[in-house]
Amino acid sequence: MMIVHCYRHILSSLILSLSILPLLQAQEVSTHRSQSEEFGSYSVDSEHGWDSLNRMRGMTPFLHSTLRKGERRDECDLDHIVFGWHPYWMGTAYENYDYSLLSDVSYFSYEVNPNTGNYNTVHSWKTTNLVPMAKAAGRRVNLCVTLFSGHATFFGNPDAQRRLIDSLIVLVKLRDADGVNIDFESVPGSQRDNMTAFMRQLSERFHSEIPGSQISIDLPAVDWQKTFDVAAMEPYVDLFIIMGYAYHWSGSQSTGPNAPKNNGTLWSPYDLTRSVSYYLGLGLTSRKLCLGLPWYGQDWPAASQQPNAPTQGRGTAWVYSRVRDGLDQHERQWDTHSSTPWYAYSNGSGNWRQTWYDDETSLGMKYDLTIMKDLAGVAIWALGYDGGYREMWEALQQRFANCGRTPCTGEITDMGGPTGDYPPNDDWNYTIAPEDATSVTLEFNELDIADDHLLLYDGPDFNAPLIAELTGSPPCDLLTARSGMMTLRFLSNGSQQGTGFIGLWGCTTTPLSFDEQEELPFSATIFPNPVDGSSVLQLNLSEASEVLLTLYDPVGREVGTMEKRVSAGKPVIRLNSILAGKPSGIYRLEVLTPFGRLWQKILLQ
Repeated sequence: MMIVHCYRHILSSLILSLSILPLLQAQEVSTHRSQSEEFGSYSVDSEHGWDSLNRMRGMTPFLHSTLRKGERRDECDLDHIVFGWHPYWMGTAYENYDYSLLSDVSYFSYEVNPNTGNYNTVHSWKTTNLVPMAKAAGRRVNLCVTLFSGHATFFGNPDAQRRLIDSLIVLVKLRDADGVNIDFESVPGSQRDNMTAFMRQLSERFHSEIPGSQISIDLPAVDWQKTFDVAAMEPYVDLFIIMGYAYHWSGSQSTGPNAPKNNGTLWSPYDLTRSVSYYLGLGLTSRKLCLGLPWYGQDWPAASQQPNAPTQGRGTAWVYSRVRDGLDQHERQWDTHSSTPWYAYSNGSGNWRQTWYDDETSLGMKYDLTIMKDLAGVAIWALGYDGGYREMWEALQQRFANCGRTPCTGEITDMGGPTGDYPPNDDWNYTIAPEDATSVTLEFNELDIADDHLLLYDGPDFNAPLIAELTGSPPCDLLTARSGMMTLRFLSNGSQQGTGFIGLWGCTTTPLSFDEQEELPFSATIFPNPVDGSSVLQLNLSEASEVLLTLYDPVGREVGTMEKRVSAGKPVIRLNSILAGKPSGIYRLEVLTPFGRLWQKILLQ
């Protein structure tokens, strides 16, 4: 019998040709700096002044919103950090933020005078209503601190460093805020030790004088100068945030993705996956690392309508709402290599422009990256750039909130993406848990993982029954998780790598009988279901045994356990204690006995 193996199409060896090397050069001006300088040129000194200017420029933060002013989704609880910067030039756009989908808000910014350490301006920090609004919603608020030049002057002056720390403590206490976010950019490598020493001094003062305060620092997507000694900073810094954008920036020599998840066979080897791996490889704890992602895109004049076309001038950063409005006239295209959308258009004179951006689909894939790598969460540059389009918030809700809903179909790949190879020494896991699913199926279009290993479990974690352990390029059989949840774990070594895999998963919501789940010498029934305070689990056991019940929410998180010794026959276990305090929704109940395990769906109203 012939066995058909699943191999990714072998592409040419032009993966990293010299033609793309210019993209590897350091950015002249960072996104935070360039936008800060752009808006700093305006003579506007109040939030309402910025609101008026933004309306004139077509930036209307409430135009498309489906939330009423100040409304938030109280039923959502986050299981990851969602950190958002609020730039001062967004005025009062914070009145429209969905605070239930944010854990941290950072006001941008305290602009440091490198000669003195005092501020050139703090904009509206002392008066903005953002702070009490976010605090009332139970969110952490910090003051972002920017220093884009004059680093040697600042780090060479202990008095300036002390004044800065003194000033920050006063300003944070003034607003009853929670800490500071350090955004020092373009710091030369010669200041590496000074940067570390400053962060230690800052942290020790804040943690001593404002107990429970949070110290965070922004990291470049690529640390060209090797300035950030994250391993030495880790004992003192609470949160590290990769600024995961501007891989292609306004001065790039060719068009391309602003925040590529992968590089495939078209782009430079620098992408979000490799930025995350780089910082983790330096010894940084994953749960202290956030991945910053863009709610904006780049628009360039281009030589043609083809991806990677030479640019014909500097690009312009466009907020998501402007990019999104452009889709009314332009056709959205998808770049498989980087997993990002883009579109090309002509101005009518035969001159081309290209816009590369991120939307809910591409961001959702990058949010999945943070989950796979067990990161602390994500960060957003910048709040208000959504213009009120709800899909940007809904992508956060789907991945990071217990009120999110996982769809019944999707695609999952290795860390190399659909067209690139996965890295060596990789280790990640991911749980697929669609709402109302009674089973999850996974089928591979392509599968080649050399001597590495992909393990699949029938449940929410590694303690669930093992479905399969795959290695090499085995036949692409359909794999099924009867629990309604499937967990994948991928492990690669350093010896050799395959081209990876592309898996398509689906689900069924048709209730399964116990016989369909697996043949077991016992059964169980919940009644009434939908459940209420009188609901019980009735077992049918041949002998007395210990029973462990574990309750999982719709996205696979464990939310309750109960252990009970029951008699033979048809004992009942009351469910009121394990369900107490749980919000309404669909749950999965794992019933574990010495005779096997089965799953029950619970509808809690």
